[in-house]
Amino acid sequence: MVKSYSDYFFSHRFVWNFLDVASSCLVITTSIIVLGFFDIGNAVLVIGGLASFTVWIKLFYFLRIFRPTSSFIRMIVEMIKDIRIFLLIFFIAIFAFANFYYVIEKGNKNENVVEDFNGGYAGALVYTYMQALGELGNENFGKSAFPSLYWIIFFMSTILLTITMLNLLIAIMGDTFDRVQEVAIEAQAKEICSFIEEYDFLFPEAEF
Repeated sequence: MVKSYSDYFFSHRFVWNFLDVASSCLVITTSIIVLGFFDIGNAVLVIGGLASFTVWIKLFYFLRIFRPTSSFIRMIVEMIKDIRIFLLIFFIAIFAFANFYYVIEKGNKNENVVEDFNGGYAGALVYTYMQALGELGNENFGKSAFPSLYWIIFFMSTILLTITMLNLLIAIMGDTFDRVQEVAIEAQAKEICSFIEEYDFLFPEAEF
């Protein structure tokens, strides 16, 4: 029983079901707030934005039933599964560099290198993440209290995060793409059968 629950929560069916329930609840909540003229401030904008987002994402669920798009949905699901370990290692590295930036940022009195969130830990995380994606943000290194140290950690960050990790991500996704493409027809059939299985309760057993 425990294993069955565990398998369910970590399966794509749980994700689709959660998305279905979440989108419905958010849309109903937004409708009640708007039609009932309840004043909750900017919170209604957040709820409405989440409702709109989940409804659009839910469109991926229904694209699974069509042959031209079902294999692509399967590919996205498989890629997310394959990069789980990569994401763990990637974000450990992000936290490591962000913590370094956060500590040495305390020595800057006049000019902050990490400008987001007033140089706080959240700002260091955002700064490191953006740096990993190619937004270098090295303009204020010379004005800091530790310019040489900033450049050292900057080069380490770009080599590990930007060059090594992101190219590794591309390689992992390429392997997943090749694997799914080799069984594209089977992937289409599997996705369609999975969709039908989720609605098997609509078919009376007495007729089969």
